[in-house]
Amino acid sequence: MKKSERLAPLLKLEKNREQEQVKVLADARGKVAEQQQKLQQLKDYRGEYERMVSQEGAQGISATRLQGYYQFLNRLSTAITQQEEQLELVRQQENLAKNQWFEQRGAVKRMDSLIERNVQQERLDEDKREQKMLDEQAQQMMNLRRANGLM
Repeated sequence: MKKSERLAPLLKLEKNREQEQVKVLADARGKVAEQQQKLQQLKDYRGEYERMVSQEGAQGISATRLQGYYQFLNRLSTAITQQEEQLELVRQQENLAKNQWFEQRGAVKRMDSLIERNVQQERLDEDKREQKMLDEQAQQMMNLRRANGLM
């Protein structure tokens, strides 16, 4: 069995690993999108709540009620900060997954190149064997002709 043929299962294995990394990366990207959406929802809700407090404040409201609104806004701000931290965490996981995929993609390319170099070398070796065989046959024909006095 040729070396290039022996390497084919290894290439398949590397490609399977790459596909696994693609799935991990896709999952990580999905989590980033999900966390971004949650963050945006929190920010939108805070914006709406601030507008509502502002409108109510313009009409006059008690200090106790206003204090309650601001406490809730502070809790929303805390939730936003926590969500930003969560988003940063999933982004780091996405970057890690992307780096792992990139490394695995490199392994596939290297294995592909190795196989291609082996295929080229095998072709070259085969061409040399064929040429040597043709040269030997030509030499034998020449020797035969000489022996038969045809030359």
